[in-house]
Amino acid sequence: MSKLRLGTYLLPSGEVVLIRTLMRLFSQDPTFSWVFAEEGPYDALIMDSTPSAAAEAGNAPAARVVLKFASGRDDASQTTLQRPLKAEKLQEWLKATGLELLAAQASAPATVSVSVSARAPAPPPAAAPALDSRLQALKEIRFKLLSLPPKEVLQNDPALIRMSTLLTRRPMRPAELAELSHQPLDLSLLFIQKLLALKLIAPEGQAPAAAAQETAPPRPKPAPEPKPKPELEPEPEPEQEPDPEAERKSSLTSKPKELFNGIRKRFGI
Repeated sequence: MSKLRLGTYLLPSGEVVLIRTLMRLFSQDPTFSWVFAEEGPYDALIMDSTPSAAAEAGNAPAARVVLKFASGRDDASQTTLQRPLKAEKLQEWLKATGLELLAAQASAPATVSVSVSARAPAPPPAAAPALDSRLQALKEIRFKLLSLPPKEVLQNDPALIRMSTLLTRRPMRPAELAELSHQPLDLSLLFIQKLLALKLIAPEGQAPAAAAQETAPPRPKPAPEPKPKPELEPEPEPEQEPDPEAERKSSLTSKPKELFNGIRKRFGI
């Protein structure tokens, strides 16, 4: 599946770093169809909605779709997200927009042109509410790091490395981790959720073995060993009946000897 390219224009550097980090976390999902691009061409471009940024809109790089970050009481719309940036809102917008762009690209790859104003509102993905509820459930739990995250998770990102380092010191709630690492709470929650999925983190006070047992499938019981069969005692040999012929021959051979011994005793020989 081809990846769609997301860029930024005239955003504060802190928001650019946040978006880049969130994109790295989102990319852990194999179905996520976006990559962060440092330069054009772009499929989607995120811009500031301030008057100074609006004055420079004519110099913005070309993009098929433009998303604006708004502050204050600006009305949210299909092409606007309110500050502060919420991770689940950005992920929801990227998934919905990505489906539209990929569908249009598949139907007319050579001439496709998507108009921002003409795009029909897309329903949010079904997984977004579940993701939000899971993240909310993690807020009041203190988590303890069980093992250092691998390079594939950290991706050499300073924000993720900083949060991982803080978790090695002591158990923390997501809000504490966000405050000490100077990162948004949403990023802290997503990072903890990712570590939970990889079994690299556990709630404080929960033994690592117990945490693993919650998600591990039950082990099958070993089959009972077959009992050894008792050894059979050898059957006694049947008693042989006496042979009359053999007894008669034995008596005939013993009579002359007895007679001879009797004669010797009688004559004192």
